Amino acid sequence: MVNPEYPTFESWYNETEIYSFRSDRFFEHLDLFDSTVCTAQRNEFITNWMRAAFESARLEKGNSL
Repeated sequence: MVNPEYPTFESWYNETEIYSFRSDRFFEHLDLFDSTVCTAQRNEFITNWMRAAFESARLEKGNSL
């Protein structure tokens, strides 16, 4: 059973929080760290990692994708 509030990763990740999207806030915080990796590559890697964590948590709770 999928949480109706967040049926997909995108619905959670792109939700508006107070003043901006959750994804925007995440990248604002991420940009505070110095990185030798290209920003686009870093952002894609981290977004994929977060997506996997989101899906894994749903599976652990017995929810389907």
